[in-house]
Amino acid sequence: MEWRVFDRHKTPLLQRANFVLDTNQAGSPKLVAGTAFHAGLQQATQQPFRVVPFFDPGVWAVNG
Repeated sequence: MEWRVFDRHKTPLLQRANFVLDTNQAGSPKLVAGTAFHAGLQQATQQPFRVVPFFDPGVWAVNG
């Protein structure tokens, strides 16, 4: 499912998730328990962090 379409479903699904599987790197999946995932998010929101701009050409690219 395209990530922009999935955004509206992400929060309700992640609130109920027992596990979160990250497959962003081919051949190197990462699995974390839902409780650890939520604890990490909670910790991240308690301190400053810096974001890096991201452009996904898959959404905006024009073929030929």
